[in-house]
Amino acid sequence: MLAVAGLVACEKEAGFDAPIESNNKTVAITIENAARVTKGAAGNTTAATGETYQAVADAADLKILFAAGETILKEMALVGTEVEHKEGANAEYQYGKKPASGINGDYFFHNVPAAVTKVAVVRYETNDITITEGETTLAEVLALATSTINEQREIDDICLYGEGALGAKGDDCVEIDGVQYYIYPAAVTVAPAMARLEISQISCTDLGDDNDDDKLETVGIDELKLNSFEWGGYTIDPAQLGTLVGSYVSGQANSTVEDETKRVCKPATGVWSWNIVPQAFAKMILSMEAKAYDYQLPATDLAINVTGLTQEGADVTSYEAGKIYQLAVNFTEDDIAGQEGVCVDVTVTIQDWVVVPVEPVFGE
Repeated sequence: MLAVAGLVACEKEAGFDAPIESNNKTVAITIENAARVTKGAAGNTTAATGETYQAVADAADLKILFAAGETILKEMALVGTEVEHKEGANAEYQYGKKPASGINGDYFFHNVPAAVTKVAVVRYETNDITITEGETTLAEVLALATSTINEQREIDDICLYGEGALGAKGDDCVEIDGVQYYIYPAAVTVAPAMARLEISQISCTDLGDDNDDDKLETVGIDELKLNSFEWGGYTIDPAQLGTLVGSYVSGQANSTVEDETKRVCKPATGVWSWNIVPQAFAKMILSMEAKAYDYQLPATDLAINVTGLTQEGADVTSYEAGKIYQLAVNFTEDDIAGQEGVCVDVTVTIQDWVVVPVEPVFGE
């Protein structure tokens, strides 16, 4: 049965065998980028939305590495399970409950060997690396976070890494089975070393409207076939692009097509996404072929050049690690007036990568 941990002032009292309290430790780990949401509010999906905290890693998917300097001494799940709590009292690296008051921390581990000076909280896939305790280094795990293996992965599968050195011991202890352990804090930010760009849709929001009236002086485009989208060497598979269809029905002025979804191209599921090393913004080029139903366009090969991103009026000039950049490429016919490629700015939403904490499970 897991012994109950109580918060006490560290001092020798009658009945306590105290040598262990001056060696092994209790480690209190704070996840700095934890999202304080109710249990069950998070979900891992292809698209990330901060409002619903889908841009997350669930704590239950994370591992903790205890290290002496750079050498990993112990690998464990960050969140304990019932089976792991039947190892017996005073087992090393024992999962603990958060004290009722007085100590900050999301996760507690008792009877941690004195040699441990650093912890890392990580996520990686099963075949990415095999941790050999006493041999594998933190640097080897950190290298996964910057590896190209992350480029094509779903948001749920990107390697994450965060480390923190143990702080100085405080005056408080936890007491387990009559043994007191000093508490050492560690703060960790769990995030990818990559940035992520997500495009939810491409749309011409007023396509065909100029043709859907009786005015001969207002004419425009009825269809736009999306041929390619590329930026900085990255592309959207042309097979995933389609044709945007406007509101005008040929020969029927003022007969509007009410289906607005025909003006929008979206991926079959989720978003178009790329996991990239931090880098400067690169121009995005959307190449299209235009068509009008009742007259000949002066030019049919058109382009939209996205030359900048803005967030709340400020320019976004680079993609930073641990950030998720979300945008929709929405433009109007005015953006392609003159039948030549023009430059437009696109508004981007930037989400921080966050971790959703979950409660440990304790056995009896």
